[in-house]
Amino acid sequence: MNELDFIADGKGKIIAYEGQAANIEIPDIINNVPITAIGEGAFFGLEKDVKKPDTRIANVIKKTDVKIPGTVTSIGVFAFAYNKLTSIVIPSEVTFIGMGAFIGNRITSITIGNSVVLPRGNIISFEYGFDDFYEKNWGKAGTYTFLADDYENIVIPETIRNAKALLRQGWSIEEIAKALNISENAVNISLEIADENKMAESYPTWVYEKD
Repeated sequence: MNELDFIADGKGKIIAYEGQAANIEIPDIINNVPITAIGEGAFFGLEKDVKKPDTRIANVIKKTDVKIPGTVTSIGVFAFAYNKLTSIVIPSEVTFIGMGAFIGNRITSITIGNSVVLPRGNIISFEYGFDDFYEKNWGKAGTYTFLADDYENIVIPETIRNAKALLRQGWSIEEIAKALNISENAVNISLEIADENKMAESYPTWVYEKD
């Protein structure tokens, strides 16, 4: 992994990745400065920026595997959003994960430390209801596995909120399905539920295993 592909602010925060790899290992030191934070949208995986709908980011390679160094203590807003991650190991040193940091992936295995601070209320860091499950499990350190048989058509509160938000920004059903890693059918169902002001009441759960 080429250290020059990672753009840091000189104070320990990675602010962008300019490499073309799908599997990446984030360095723990850049220019002799320990990396302690992953900045806002540093590894954002969409060609169309959620925050700037009219802006396109060239040559975005969706990440399929990411290794975060143990020096990191903070992960910023939308840091790894909209990639193709299926699992993630959050170093035990991480104490804060920002809004939407891992949304738009299909993460079904999360290894995480004790009492990590996640957003509150309707703001989430992960999908499939993980934030709520983690909080209800008293923020215990360990590995959490999501149980579901059909990820393409799964409809959960996070999917509904994200689909509605992207539709308001002018995204097509096809674009939303691609961004959220779900079927167009799931997008349509999500939008119907949103229009009726109803949220899914139940969905597959997580299983906790202590490391």
